[in-house]
Amino acid sequence: DPDSSRWERGSKGMNVAFVSSAYTRNLYKGMVEVTPIECTDLPEEDDNIEKLTTGDGVDVCLMCAIVEGSLWKEDLKTLDKDPNHNGVMSLSGSAHVGRSRTAWANVDSKKSEAHKRKNAGQRALPYHVPKEFFKASRAVWPEDERPFYLYVQDPENVRLVFSLFDDDIIGDGSIISSTSVPLTKLLPRVGEDLVETVKNDVIKKLMGGAAAAAGIDPKKLNEDISKAISKVANEDYKWEGDLKMTAKPKTDNKNGQIATGAAAGAMVAGPIGAAAGAALGAFYEGKAKGVANLRLRYLPVPPSIKN
Repeated sequence: DPDSSRWERGSKGMNVAFVSSAYTRNLYKGMVEVTPIECTDLPEEDDNIEKLTTGDGVDVCLMCAIVEGSLWKEDLKTLDKDPNHNGVMSLSGSAHVGRSRTAWANVDSKKSEAHKRKNAGQRALPYHVPKEFFKASRAVWPEDERPFYLYVQDPENVRLVFSLFDDDIIGDGSIISSTSVPLTKLLPRVGEDLVETVKNDVIKKLMGGAAAAAGIDPKKLNEDISKAISKVANEDYKWEGDLKMTAKPKTDNKNGQIATGAAAGAMVAGPIGAAAGAALGAFYEGKAKGVANLRLRYLPVPPSIKN
């Protein structure tokens, strides 16, 4: 699939992509389909150059990575023990990484729909909703947003890592906040051997008809299995909801919060309070911001059946 990705990072730092569909079918048990809907409770853009380029607000895209827990235990330790980890960017081992389109801060709902009208056959653009009184800014994706896909080897031991990424036109961008969750927590049935069950049911139906005498056509069998799996996946392997980000990278520039802490301390206890407030501001990292509303689907990969 053009929106799926399977990369493995070697010990020398080389990234390798698997392109053989037959090999992929034998190696992986399924794919996770990720569709972003909305991101809320977003922080404000703190890069003045980027504000001039793309508008006053973070330019958000949703990133997701697969961590095979039985293979990359060090990555799980980082995710569980470091409250300031860098989400997808902190993963040191093999990881399947996908990302959504970016909701640029200078694109509003009107520009989003105008793009669709002017470009026949294209989807509307993701767009940014500025902050309002007591309401943080948010990013919204069109209802027909195309999902991206991530391959899974062992669904029972997979951790999904989600990161909100602030995309930049000038520079590399940065992680805003992240969270991680076991796939089985969102989709408890992914550990079941669905493919084998569906395959046996389809074969029984085919063997019970006229196909039994002439033999089973492998192509038809593959097609029937894929259709049956897709039907079950649509019914039992779907999840939609909110994921609150729980980790954020350490703040590089703390001048603003040091000044705020000093001012607050001075109001309470004068110069001594100012010093204490500034010290507190220097160490305080703040809470992770951002909530991702998204849709997930698990799609078991049917094995290749040959003559």
